[in-house]
This record gives sequence, structure tokens and C-alpha cells, in this order.
Amino acid sequence: MSLGFIHGVMNTDNMALSGETIDYGPCAFMDVFARGRVFSSIDRQGRYAYSNQPRIAHWNLAQFAGTLLPLLADDEDEAQSLAQQAVNSFSTIYDTRWREHFGKKLGFETLDDEGLALGESLLDLMEAHELDFTNTFRALAVRGPLPSELAQWHGQWKRQLEADGVESEDAARRMAAANPAIIPRNHRVEQAISAAAFDGDFQQFELLQQALAEPYSRGHDGSELTLAPKESERVQHTFCGT
Repeated sequence: MSLGFIHGVMNTDNMALSGETIDYGPCAFMDVFARGRVFSSIDRQGRYAYSNQPRIAHWNLAQFAGTLLPLLADDEDEAQSLAQQAVNSFSTIYDTRWREHFGKKLGFETLDDEGLALGESLLDLMEAHELDFTNTFRALAVRGPLPSELAQWHGQWKRQLEADGVESEDAARRMAAANPAIIPRNHRVEQAISAAAFDGDFQQFELLQQALAEPYSRGHDGSELTLAPKESERVQHTFCGT
């Protein structure tokens, strides 16, 4: 979630018993931020959209818990109560982790309620102005130029860091480690696949693979591989087998 990743079809058979998602087919990373972003060609209702992923994970775990009821207790009501308690803990755990991950993206150790509101307002602005998810956070992390639409928010962010007593060096260290310069952008992956499959040319694949081995390196900033796609390059749909 903190990297803008969308699984595509995150149904029950695409989650391992450990809770980890598996079987990546129509997956993709977001370019322009949108909570309702869907890539999978078969997800026409947005069930597995970016913002729905936490709820889907919760629902998947509930289905798994239902299969374990006979093992939890002999009494059905007791078994359901135990399962419900376990499943209900997901929301608290997820919220804690979300605050930690997005907190570090903004330079904080974690987000308190004020920081959470600040983070949500940034996402609101990014969505309203169709800003690139990865590049916006990266620019903030490396003190790069930000879109003019974020000027007021940027001032609020700096004041929040000061109010929380966050040292600038600590904030910079956290942000550099939480905001990659490069992700496997859909159009770059498609270009690499096409060159390899149709021309036997693996150069683009190898360059992309090398860059992705160190996604947080300052050496990537400003490189061609970090650029958001042009309108004509945007990948709108992905497919099982991608």
C-alpha cells in the first residue's frame, strides 16, 4: 500500500495461509494516484482496487477463519467468538502498520492523529491534481521541486515536523529509506517484454532489473527510468499471465 502496489485479483486463493499475497498476474504499480485505481482487465467492479485491498485482506482472513471453526472449540458459538476476535484484530494491526509506513514516507516515526490527517490531505491533493504517487513522495524525500498545488500543504508538513520535534536529518533518513526513486512502471515493463519477446533484445530488461535491485539509490534520481509515462504510454489494463 505504501508503494502504490495493486495486486489485481486478491481473492482467497491468492493469499497464502501466512497472510501474504501470492500469484501475481494482473498486478501493477500506480503512476497517477487514485484510490479507486484498478488494472486487472477482469475486475470491472473495482473489487480489488487499491483502496479496497485492506478490506479484501480482512475478508479473506474471515473466510479462512470460517474453515477452522471445528478446530477452535467443540461449541460452535465459542468457536465463532474466538474466530471473530482473531479476525477483528486485523483492522488494528493494519492501522498501526499503515501509520508506521506512511509516517516514515513523511519523515515521522509513525503518524499520530494529526499526522494521519496530514497524510490523508496529501493523498487527497495528489488524487485531485492527478499527481504521480512515487515521484511526489520521492521529491519530498530528496527535497526536490514539488508541484505548486502542494505549496500550502508543504508548509503545514514542515510545521508538523517542527511541532513534533523531528530532527531534519532523522526525517531525511526515514524518507530516503521509505520512498523509492524507481518502481517497475507498467510502461517500462511492457517495453522490456515486447523487446525481449518480439526482437530478442534483453537490454531494456537487464537495465530495468539492475535499477530495481537498488530502488532507493540516489543515483536513479532524474534518470529516464523514473519518469512517469506519457499519455500515449500509459498502461490501462493488465492480464493474468503478465
